[in-house]
Amino acid sequence: MGAWARIQGSHGQKLGFAGPLIYEMAVGAPTFSTGPFNDVQLGANGMFTVLPGWDYTTGLGSWDIFQVNKVIPATDPH
Repeated sequence: MGAWARIQGSHGQKLGFAGPLIYEMAVGAPTFSTGPFNDVQLGANGMFTVLPGWDYTTGLGSWDIFQVNKVIPATDPH
């Protein structure tokens, strides 16, 4: 939420709901370790194992807020 609040602030509070935009950025990415996401590729939480790319344990991984903010103008349909 804090990361999205910072990104929203830099875009004049006009981006709306984060989910669709974040997943739009992830589709077609060569790997999640390039661009705006830092993929967690090793580990488990007792129920699920971490895998490259999206997984139940870590989702898309952590964001590089600077990179996410740079990519949004090119992907935001608004």
